[in-house]
Amino acid sequence: MKKIIFCLFALGLIIGCSKQTYYEIPKDSSGNVILTGISNSTTAGISVLDDQFSVTATFATAKVGDVMNVELLQL
Repeated sequence: MKKIIFCLFALGLIIGCSKQTYYEIPKDSSGNVILTGISNSTTAGISVLDDQFSVTATFATAKVGDVMNVELLQL
């Protein structure tokens, strides 16, 4: 009986101490955390006649090559 309790305790300890997943924190090339302000976005202008438009956005967690899809809901 003591063996079963010990095995269950050991199993619980092993499972409980597994590596936790954390959110990726943006860091610079030196490994220091990058503290940023509010993300921003710009556009050259959009009218009701445009069927295509471009928006440039800057996010702290963005990487080179990331693509963002934008949907205009209201002018």
